[in-house]
Order: sequence, then C-alpha cells, then structure tokens
Amino acid sequence: MDNSQAGSRLGNFLRLRGAITDSGLFDARWYRRHSKAARLWPSPLLHYLVRGWRQGLDPSPDFDTSFYLERYRDVRGSQANPLMHYVLHGKEEGRLATQSGAIFRESLHPELAPLPIFAVPGTPGSRLSVVIDDYTPTLLGLGYTPLLALAAQTASAAGWSLRVVLRSTEIPTTEISAALQAVMPEKRPLLDIARREPGHTDDVDTVEGEHWWASSISSYHSLSRLVPPRDLHWVLTAHEPQRLAAGERRLLAEQALSSPHTRTIVVGGAVDASDIAGEQTRIDTLPALMPHSSQTKTGSRLGVIVDQASPESLVARSVQVIDECLARGVLDDTVDVVFLGLDVAPVSLLGSRRVVQQALSTPQQWATALGSVDNAVALRAGTEGSLLRGQLDAQGISTVDATPHTSPSAGDIDGVVDAVSALLAGTTHPSPPAASWDDVTASVVASMGGRA
Repeated sequence: MDNSQAGSRLGNFLRLRGAITDSGLFDARWYRRHSKAARLWPSPLLHYLVRGWRQGLDPSPDFDTSFYLERYRDVRGSQANPLMHYVLHGKEEGRLATQSGAIFRESLHPELAPLPIFAVPGTPGSRLSVVIDDYTPTLLGLGYTPLLALAAQTASAAGWSLRVVLRSTEIPTTEISAALQAVMPEKRPLLDIARREPGHTDDVDTVEGEHWWASSISSYHSLSRLVPPRDLHWVLTAHEPQRLAAGERRLLAEQALSSPHTRTIVVGGAVDASDIAGEQTRIDTLPALMPHSSQTKTGSRLGVIVDQASPESLVARSVQVIDECLARGVLDDTVDVVFLGLDVAPVSLLGSRRVVQQALSTPQQWATALGSVDNAVALRAGTEGSLLRGQLDAQGISTVDATPHTSPSAGDIDGVVDAVSALLAGTTHPSPPAASWDDVTASVVASMGGRA
C-alpha cells in the first residue's frame, strides 16, 4: 500500500469517527467496561468497527447491534457495520437504533411534530404496515384519508401498532400527516412513519406474522414476493384495471384480481366484485364515517364538484351544464352556484354571471366547503364516484351523480340538466345505512385473522 492509499483510508476513518462521535452513540468508557479485548486496542471505536460488532457488542446503551442486524436484513446481507450504516444512512431513513426507545422525528420531518410517533418494536402479529407509493390512488377531496382512516381504526381496534411506509420521493409527508391528523381514533395506535426510495419493497424490514396492506398494484406485486399470502391484503379504492393505462401494471392488476390467492379490502364500492376471484372484504359504509363539518347550511347553494386534476374537457362540460340550467330557467337568482376545488380564472356563465370558486386541497377544507352547500353536481371522469357519492350522502347533500356507469352520464347534458331540475324540485336520495367504526373494523380484523 502506498502512502496515498494509507492517507485516504486514514482520512475516511477520521471522517467516520467524527460522524459517530457527533451522533453520541459510541461511549468509549461504557464499551471498554463491556469488552476486555477492547482495552488492549489503542482505540475502542476501532475495535468495535473491526471486531466488536461481529461479536454482537453494543457501542452504547443507545444502539443495539444485534437488534439492528436482525431487523434490517439489507444491512445484514451487505455485511456493513450496523452503527456506521445507521449514522450514515439509517437515521435519515427513519430506522430504529434500539428495540424499545422512542424516536423523535421532528428533525427529520418537522411537519410530523403534532403527531404521536413512536419507534414501535416489531413483535409477531403486533403491527400493521401500510405501503403507499406513487401509484396509490388518491380520492377527490380526501386524498389518502380513507386508506389511513381505515388503517388507524383497524390497528387501534386490534391493539396493533401502525406503520406507514412511503415508497416515494414525490409524495409530501405533509399529505400523510394531514390525513392522519384528520382520522386518528381517540384510542390512538402507536405510529411509525418510514420513507423509502421508490422501487421494490425488499429493503423494508418485516417481522413474522406482521400484517401488510398494499395500496396499489405495484406495491401489492412487490410485497407478494416477500410476504405470505395470509398476511397480505390489497386495499382497493379504485378499479385498478380501468384506472391504469394499458401496460405492465394493468396486466398485473388483472392477474392479481383473477387469482384465488389474492386477499382484498374493497373501500367505498369502487370496484366491481365480479372482477375479484380471491377473498374480499367490502366496506361500502366507509364514506359515512369520514370526518365532515357540522356547519349549518345557509341559503340555497349548488356545488359543482371539480378540481385541479379534472380534465379540461370535464371542467368545460360542468360549465356547460350550469349554462344550460340557467338558459332553461332551472337555476335562478335564488340559487348560488359554487365550483368546489377549481382554482382558475373566474368562470362566467352565459357570458355574464360569474360564479364563486373555492380552491380546496385538504380533507378539512373539502369537508367545510361541502358543509356549506345544499345540493351538488358531480361529473367525474375517474372511478372515484362511489366514495365521493357516499361522502356527500353522509352529509345529507342531494347529488346529481353523473360519473361513469351512471345514468345520466356526464356526456348527456340534457339528462344532467333534467336531473338537476328534479333535484332542486325536492327529489332526494335515500339515506345511507347507519355505519359505525366498530362494525367496519370488526369485519376487517376478522378477515385478517385477528380479533377486535
């Protein structure tokens, strides 16, 4: 070895020593007391980095070498020194240094400070892990709220801890935080939020008997190669084969739904049961359990539900429907029209009348806005109509539902206008059946082999 190589290795060691020293996870005096061999080395840290970790020694009471290697098999398989990995990578990734200590995530994700987040030790059957990735469908006005509401309530009812694994660099943690704050039950489960790079789930640690929820066909396909079928559920909040463009993911979705080994939880009636060959648990009453505003409605307001993600053609059609209602006298000056979710230049109706627009992004904002309207028109291009309709019904809002597979459809302008006329004349939809979280969680937990 020449002098330049020796100098480079010494420089790397000094930088690593500085990082470990700054972490406060290596206690030289404590380490010497627990290792006689280390007393013979000029540096106790050098002994740990070279030999001590292989012998299962801990660098301090705040880092458990054996636990870290047992919990994270990617570290174990790479033969990396566990303390070095944690200091350089693991802490930022949200990994746990000990089995019992709490981790404060404020420095990593300041927006999570209001949430009670704990490092939850994984014991068999004690944890529910939910994987969210870039392909997880989000619902109009609710985002990830239905999925996380169901997960939080289920974990609480079964006495499990809850872990949310974000396999994305694009999804803001604030969206997950806001959804959790909106739906956390009074008896809160222990919560852990971990972020991973997009891709496969091979680097996500597992424990025997852990329950897993996949929220997209991508995460389901990846987990199915890692998790026993009895411990894995695919939570469906949209009709995946219809939602996905033709390609590999659509083929994977069709194969999964046709497999008798696929276990699914269908939320909000958004999936045709005839497509599912495996065991399924349906939850059509979930929309009625979503948090909503108790704000008193004043006046007569018709909400037209669109949002920034709506296709331009759908926004134009929504304006066309209201224009036609005004032209036929279905709407007059006694009815205020408000476009909910739209954030563009003011919309002019019939070239003169301007309507109110409310740009909405969080579930709380949507709940407040919906609480201020008496009736609604929803022309949706996607497959989220069932859950949206259930949310509106839960708030007692009569709705013209012109989503796909309904009559009238969004393309039938005359039919939609007639439906609006009937709605304003007093035609209402039947009230949804009574629902409770106890009923929902009991059925979900039972399908997962547990007991609420």
